[in-house]
Amino acid sequence: MTAPGNGSYNWGGTTAVNATAPQPKRKGGLPGLVKILLAIVAVVIVALASVWFLQKQRPAQNGPLGWDDATLASKLDAGKLQDCDLGDDFYESVGLRDIVFKQGACEGKAKDAEGNEFPVRIHTEGGPNGDVAAAGDEALVGWKQSADPTGHIPATLHDVTSSGDGMRCQMAGNKPILGNFWLASDGPCEALYPVARQITNLQTQYDWSRTDHSLFDFSSPDYLEVNPATPKVETDLYKQAKEAALPLGETFEVDDSDYNGSTFTITGGDVDYAQNSKVCVDGTFTLGQKAKEYTYGFNMPRTPIALFPNGQRVPLYDEDHRTYTLKEGESQDLRLCGNDFDADMESNSFAVLVEDDRDQYVWVVENAGSENA
Repeated sequence: MTAPGNGSYNWGGTTAVNATAPQPKRKGGLPGLVKILLAIVAVVIVALASVWFLQKQRPAQNGPLGWDDATLASKLDAGKLQDCDLGDDFYESVGLRDIVFKQGACEGKAKDAEGNEFPVRIHTEGGPNGDVAAAGDEALVGWKQSADPTGHIPATLHDVTSSGDGMRCQMAGNKPILGNFWLASDGPCEALYPVARQITNLQTQYDWSRTDHSLFDFSSPDYLEVNPATPKVETDLYKQAKEAALPLGETFEVDDSDYNGSTFTITGGDVDYAQNSKVCVDGTFTLGQKAKEYTYGFNMPRTPIALFPNGQRVPLYDEDHRTYTLKEGESQDLRLCGNDFDADMESNSFAVLVEDDRDQYVWVVENAGSENA
């Protein structure tokens, strides 16, 4: 048996661990949550910088006429239009041409569906009159228009006895930019809607330019669409005339107790708007046979009246103021004109109304030139 050496005998127990052995070291740095928060802040900063950059690179908000805010401001005084000299781009956009600047108004010409021209005005003084109703264009919130643009026109052909104006429409709005401005047309109200829409757009642009917009506001002003109007200009009175019209050259028998069988007809006509407006018709009167031995003269129809599609009426007179002497069966060609009248509408078509004691007769002259005027 081997003698034990120095130290204790190992009876099969485990070896004790050295308590002084080196331990792993912890690494230094920020906690993970802090890192996540910092990353989020960095992303937000980059996003804000990107939005700011995009806003700076965004083109200026010009209005539908292409005007920037400075151009619009140059036409305003304390937020109101200074005058109606709004430039060719404005008037072209609403379908008006040949603009004339007058005291208290600017006047241009609009076209109807047939190509006839009639005036449209922007007034800067006074104000509209007559009964009003809401604008027929639902987009024109706050605008009012004439309640009955044809209310002053006779209801029937037999009510036509003298001269008179055609249809009229006036419009006014509640937009601050308008100031004393109001609109008028010698045609239907539809001709004024493009002007009212464009003025509404100017108000929208002005309001937008004076409103603070946030960094994240990428919206745009809500402008109204503007297209020139070409409305149908034809009153109910003119429609009645077309329905009752005789063919040019067809005669009627004149009511005359002294002569039997006298006839009258309209054979043509023309109109000229070059300088002072003038409308003329050509007619023929034929004297009938005596109905009695002694007579004091013969009857001719009353003064003819030219009726235009918009309802304007113009009396027609013999230019030479002649007194006619005829024998039985003889004919007399007539030239009857309305001179220097203020034309509401430049139409090359018009009706001619002729009356005697028996009835009323109508002819329509279409595509009238001015060669004979």
